[in-house]
Amino acid sequence: MIVLPGLIWDNERWVPISHYSHFVCYTDKILGEILGVSQGIVGQWRHNGIIPCEMEGSFAKYNVNDCIAALLKNGYTQDSNLKSRDV
Repeated sequence: MIVLPGLIWDNERWVPISHYSHFVCYTDKILGEILGVSQGIVGQWRHNGIIPCEMEGSFAKYNVNDCIAALLKNGYTQDSNLKSRDV
């Protein structure tokens, strides 16, 4: 079962991902690293319309908090104490 992380390192300390409302990343690989899932799973979520994304040229652009909100609506859970590198 996939549990989404709630914390991310901001180069000083671990903070809730939600503190960065405009937290944007590019590519399935990077979003997968943030959420602790494979690039393939992110691709499936995008292809199935589970997570929102914008295409900028050949790159997918993701608002991380919008993706987490969409995943939560689709039955995934989030651990507010889980660090993104621990998943």
